[in-house]
Amino acid sequence: MQFFNEEDFKVANQRRREDLLVYFALSFFSKREAYTRMPENLKRDIKEHFGKYTQARDEGKNNLFSISNTENIQAACIEANKILPKSTLNGNHDLIIHKKYLNDCPVILRIYIGCALQLYGDLEEVSLIKAHIHSGKVTLMVFDDWDKQVPLLTERIKIKLREQDIDFFDYYGDYSPVEFEFKKSY
Repeated sequence: MQFFNEEDFKVANQRRREDLLVYFALSFFSKREAYTRMPENLKRDIKEHFGKYTQARDEGKNNLFSISNTENIQAACIEANKILPKSTLNGNHDLIIHKKYLNDCPVILRIYIGCALQLYGDLEEVSLIKAHIHSGKVTLMVFDDWDKQVPLLTERIKIKLREQDIDFFDYYGDYSPVEFEFKKSY
């Protein structure tokens, strides 16, 4: 408290708790890590925010299972659209964000997109993320050069969480890349 004001500390504390919830929700996609083998700073965070490791895992699991409820996804998309500097909410159909804002999204939305990334991989080449509210899909959009005035959409990756399937749509050869004129929205 000597170096930061109390409000900043509370915000940082809440952000860390949210990061841990996402971490524990997505940890169910891999082998359970033994508490004794965790780094000391993670053990301290678990104790501070959850009390016990089992409580952290239980809350993570509850959040993971809550993404099956489309009302939760819709509420998270609406909240994200309100708090993010730039995003597009298309009615009750989907929310589109730039990948740089992913960690600023509500926990439920981060877990929803994180589940899709468990099937796909990392976001290195991806610029935009579309979270479909009711269909259980996440679409990743790849552009030739996002820094251009009008980037060209070169690939879409549609991840269907319910079917655990991925469809790739590329815009090469017979299909020309599509100009993306709405870059300023993101």
